[in-house]
Amino acid sequence: LGQYTTKFKASNVKRSENIRLGAAMIDGTIIAPGDVFSFNEVVGPRTPERGFLEADIILNAELVPGIGGGICQVSTTLYNAALLSDLEIVSRVNHSLPISYVPLGRDATVSYGAIDLKIRNNTNHHVLLKARVDKDTLTFKVFGDLPRDMAIGIETQVLEKIEPGVIEQVDAESPPGSRMTVQTGASGYLVAVWRVVKSGGVEIRRELISRDRYKPQPVIVKAGPSPQAVDTP
Repeated sequence: LGQYTTKFKASNVKRSENIRLGAAMIDGTIIAPGDVFSFNEVVGPRTPERGFLEADIILNAELVPGIGGGICQVSTTLYNAALLSDLEIVSRVNHSLPISYVPLGRDATVSYGAIDLKIRNNTNHHVLLKARVDKDTLTFKVFGDLPRDMAIGIETQVLEKIEPGVIEQVDAESPPGSRMTVQTGASGYLVAVWRVVKSGGVEIRRELISRDRYKPQPVIVKAGPSPQAVDTP
C-alpha cells in the first residue's frame, strides 16, 4: 500500500539501538479491518528493563537525555507509511520543535502513557506492517489491497514563519560592553499538511491531515556589564 524511509546516524549507538528495538516490536503486526493500531500498546513502556537506552529526546522544546530516545523516529516513519497507504489517522501529535529526518508537519511524537500514535485499518482487508532497519535507514512498508491505479501524495504548506526572539543574559564575568551569541536560535512554523489521492492520474480527494505549530527557539546573547556600571578608581 505504501512505504517510507528515514535516515539516522549509525554512530549514535544508543539511539540506533532504540530505533532497532522499537521497529522489531512492530515488525509483523497485522491489523484487522476496522481495528486500531496503538503504538504505545504494541511497543510498550520504554524502560531499561525492556532494553531501551538513554539518548536525546525533545522535552519542553529542549533536547535532554531520556530513556528511549529515538523511538519517535520509529513512530514518525510508521506515520508516514500509513499516510501514504491511505489509512485513517486516529491520533497523532507533532513535536514541539522541527526535526531533521522528515519535512515539517510529517512527524509523530509518542510518550508512553501520555501521547500515542493510533492508526485505523479503514480497508476491507487485513493490513500487515513490516519494518526493516539497515545500517543507517529505517523503512516501514504497509501491505494490503488497494486499487492499482490509485496514487497517494502528501503536500505541506507553510502558513506562517515565526521569527525567534532574543534573550540577553548579563554575565558579570564577561568584559564590559561585550556581547556573544551562545545560541543562534531557530524559526518556528505553522504548517498545514494535505493528503492527495489520485486515481488514473486524476485528483479524487484532498484531505487536510493536520495543522501543526512548531515553537521558535530564541537567540541567546551573553552580554558583559555596561561600561557605565563598572566602578573606576
